[in-house]
Amino acid sequence: MAKCTEKGVQITDCISDSGIPVPLNGSLVLTGVKYNCVMDANGKVSLHRDAAPQQIAVTKATTLSPVEILGPMFKNFGAMDVDNLLAPKTPEPVQQVAAAEQMMESPETTCDFEGENRKAGDVWVSDGIFTKKCTDDGATVILNCIVDDKTIINVDTELTLGKKTYKCYRKKTENRVYYEVRIN
Repeated sequence: MAKCTEKGVQITDCISDSGIPVPLNGSLVLTGVKYNCVMDANGKVSLHRDAAPQQIAVTKATTLSPVEILGPMFKNFGAMDVDNLLAPKTPEPVQQVAAAEQMMESPETTCDFEGENRKAGDVWVSDGIFTKKCTDDGATVILNCIVDDKTIINVDTELTLGKKTYKCYRKKTENRVYYEVRIN
């Protein structure tokens, strides 16, 4: 959200995916997602999304070895998004105020994963076992799991090769993808 001042437009908070305001330079946790609304030194405002820390219950060890990878998600609100937020909703008289000089990034959506900015549509391999993609919404999603140089398996799939069973699955309650290798 933003408000008009004599010095120009001042951004006061960011908006979460569900429409709830996140205070500028503050954070908010909603349904397992932590939102951070950050203004950097040059005035660029970014909304970062990441999985909220969860309590991990210790259970008895089994032969399964789940690997959990969930990177930070980043959405860059460009000039077009800000213009839409600031557009007047009703035809009321508008007071003309000199606009302050603004530095805006390109309106291109990006994903910030492990400190590297990825463009929407980019696909890459993470940790040698997951194929990931940056979506048009700025989220990082896992497309599939990698068994070896020639074999991939889709999420929610199990494959047995020789004495090993490979399993790539999503836990619906956690919305995370796990990769397991089990020796038969």
